[in-house]
Amino acid sequence: PDGSWITKNHFWTQAPYWWFVNGVWVRRDGQVNPDADRSDYAAAIVAARTVRDCGLAYYFNKSDARFLNKAVDQLKMWCVTPATRMIPQYTIHQSKIEICVTIPGMIYGYWCIRDNVSASDRAAIDTWINDLAVRSIAWEESNNYDKWKCVLVAMAGVTRKNQRFIDYAKSQVQKNIARMISSTGRMQNELGRATSLSYSTYSLSAILITCQ
Repeated sequence: PDGSWITKNHFWTQAPYWWFVNGVWVRRDGQVNPDADRSDYAAAIVAARTVRDCGLAYYFNKSDARFLNKAVDQLKMWCVTPATRMIPQYTIHQSKIEICVTIPGMIYGYWCIRDNVSASDRAAIDTWINDLAVRSIAWEESNNYDKWKCVLVAMAGVTRKNQRFIDYAKSQVQKNIARMISSTGRMQNELGRATSLSYSTYSLSAILITCQ
């Protein structure tokens, strides 16, 4: 598909397991291509962990405004400031799993400090989260993509007190359990992966977080 519409404010990375060998793209499951552009994903991991950790720190220690200020700075960078904000939209297929794995931590950290964020910033961040959740509901994938999407939508639902998001995540995670876990408790889609144990626990984590 034509990617000319993708701007610097969109989330974009290259899939990690694809290698260009003798003029042909080859997928090597479990082997990360060191030449793949993973910068947006790396930045999202750092930002989400920073907001989550600082948000929790301020939630339990409101006497130290440094935690609040750091979390707000990161949130404004990702969700508000025009020059740096991520447009709450998915781009290539890889963006679906990477956004859904990272951004829930950012939303959780925001939930911890939301009442202490200025009204204007709160409105902008709330809108950003709402838009991303709506766009998440619009697509459905198999396996871990969909499981981690449920985490994002559920987190958005709790933070925004949006019952539609909560009900969707609840219904979708039940659907995923039924179609992705066998009657013997095996995650069939994960058993064929190069690192099957790692992917099985990765998949279970998404289900457990959503159910919490």
